Amino acid sequence: MRQQMSLARHVGSLAAVWLATLLAGCGSTLPTRDDGTLSTSAIRSETVGPAPTDPDQLLAELAERYQGQWSNQAEVFAASENGQQDAASSLVSQQIEAIRAPQFGRRVFRVRISFGAPGQQRQRLRLTRFAYDSSRSLVRQDVYGFPDANGYIQLAAESEAWAELSPDRLRPSPGCSIWWQRRDNGRWVGATDPGQCAAAELGESTGSVTEWLQLDADAMRYQQVRQVAEGQTAVDRQFEFQRARSFTGWFALHPQGDKATTAPAVGAWHTGRNLQLHDQGGSVVLPRGDGTPSGYRLELARLHYPGQARSFLRLSFIDANQRSLGYVFATDDARDIGVNLGWLQVGLQAQPAVAR
Repeated sequence: MRQQMSLARHVGSLAAVWLATLLAGCGSTLPTRDDGTLSTSAIRSETVGPAPTDPDQLLAELAERYQGQWSNQAEVFAASENGQQDAASSLVSQQIEAIRAPQFGRRVFRVRISFGAPGQQRQRLRLTRFAYDSSRSLVRQDVYGFPDANGYIQLAAESEAWAELSPDRLRPSPGCSIWWQRRDNGRWVGATDPGQCAAAELGESTGSVTEWLQLDADAMRYQQVRQVAEGQTAVDRQFEFQRARSFTGWFALHPQGDKATTAPAVGAWHTGRNLQLHDQGGSVVLPRGDGTPSGYRLELARLHYPGQARSFLRLSFIDANQRSLGYVFATDDARDIGVNLGWLQVGLQAQPAVAR
């Protein structure tokens, strides 16, 4: 909690004042707040016309928007640049993938949440489903926890085993259903019923809380608030996630690594053509030719220095002692990024984005 509140102080753009406009115009069907306004200048949401009225269309659009890889590494980087020593401990990543589990409904997702810096992460597994609620004319998102996630946390999203998962193995979250509504500009906003959720999605709460979300094509904002006195609330935690962009590529690693002084024998290079990582702090340890880990790691991140006009891509090279051996930069919209250090050669290409 202390770490999250410390991070919140460093990311003023996500202060509590954003909540009123988040759900403004929802009428009586969604909880409302009157303690501030939200500046949305940092989030681009194109004007796309009136929202669909067909429930199946609404469900399909929200489901497509929701899934993907999300991370708050950009705000963690900004906090670190502002001098916060423990910023990395506030890193949160979400991998959201559709699964086939008809016993729970048609729109069902596996959510893997990682908390903390790479190598020090703790993980949580959630199952969530979307359904249209005609009584409120809103999309309802129900969230289920895994008291025992063994056997499922690493299970592939396409596995048929999800269809055999018994509902008895899951823990429901009463009062934590998120009610979603689409804006005419394409933005989705959602909230739980006020003060009813005691099993918040992103971190344990200290009592019943309200969760608020704002979902754009490439950004997701989350805030958890708690009532501390009549008419007064406090922010427990807040995050701004960016959608990850996937990259694939190749590498060639000298068998002596960064200690190499001469060219290796023919065929001695450790090579691979199936690198996969994303630009929200995605990392991969390079394998040797026999498949064992070399200890050298690549990390790709889309970052933004405070005060700069735009963000950028950074590809870092890290050894087994977590020592940075160097990095290269590219514009944040670059389709390719790579390097030739002599002992290490890397080439990465961005994968086509899915329209959302």
